[in-house]
Amino acid sequence: MNQCNHKGHLRYVRRVFKDGTIHFGVQCSNCLDMVKTERHQHKLFIQLSEIPPHSTIHEYIDPELNDKQGDLL
Repeated sequence: MNQCNHKGHLRYVRRVFKDGTIHFGVQCSNCLDMVKTERHQHKLFIQLSEIPPHSTIHEYIDPELNDKQGDLL
């Protein structure tokens, strides 16, 4: 079970699915979980227009791929 409280690690991300659809959301850069925030009415995915202007939008990091890449080092 994840013990991360996400404090200070939340960032906006852009996630591209295999079928080419693009979704935006909030991801914890510490534990890599997608996070439902009160600011966005606890939605997993949000509209681009819901992201504050001038916010940096990062690429989504897939936790499964990230773990596998770490094993290679």
